Amino acid sequence: MMNEGVHPDVVTFSSLIDALCEEKRIEEAIIMLEMMSQRNVKPNIVTFSCLIHGLCKSGQCEEAISLLSKMVTEHIVPDIETFNILLDAVSKHGTNDKAREVLKVMDQHGVKTNGFTYRTMIRMYCALGEMHKAKDVFDSLATQGFAPDLEAYKMLINGYAKSKRKEEIVRLAEEMLQKGLTLDVETHSMLIGLTRL
Repeated sequence: MMNEGVHPDVVTFSSLIDALCEEKRIEEAIIMLEMMSQRNVKPNIVTFSCLIHGLCKSGQCEEAISLLSKMVTEHIVPDIETFNILLDAVSKHGTNDKAREVLKVMDQHGVKTNGFTYRTMIRMYCALGEMHKAKDVFDSLATQGFAPDLEAYKMLINGYAKSKRKEEIVRLAEEMLQKGLTLDVETHSMLIGLTRL
C-alpha cells in the first residue's frame, strides 16, 4: 500500500492494528503503532484501545498498562470501555495493585465508572477473599446510581460461600427476593449448597 504511494491515515492504521490483534499477532500490531509514529500519523483512542484490548486478551497486562501510560502521556484520555477492558484483565489475573493503578488513572482523568466497572471490582475482591472491600463496592452501587443486579449478587454470594459466611449469603438471598430479583438456576444451586457449609 505504502510502496504504491498510498499513505494510510489513522483509521487505516487503527483497522490494521485491530485486525492484527484479533489474529493474536500482537508484536506486528506494536510495530504498526511504531510505524504510525514514523509516518507522523497520530494514534487516537481507537488505535490505543484496540492494542490495549489485544494485549489484555493475550495476557500481557503489564504491557497494556504501559500503553495506557503512553496514551495518557500523548494527551489521549481513555474512555470507560478502555478502562474496563484493562481493569477486567488485571482483575482476572489477581493483580490487585495493578487494578488500583487503573482505577487511580480513571479517577485522575474524571472517567466515571459504570456497572461493569463495579461488577469487575466486586469479582476481583471476592477472588482475593477481601469480602469487606467487595461488600463496600457492592454497597456503593446504589449511591452511584446503579441498582445491584443479579450478576453482582451472584458474585458476592459466591465470595461469601468461599469464605463460608452462611449468614451473609442468607441475608443477600433475602434481599434479592425483597427487591424482586429472580433467582436463576446457578444462584439457586449455590443456595442449596449452603447445607454443606
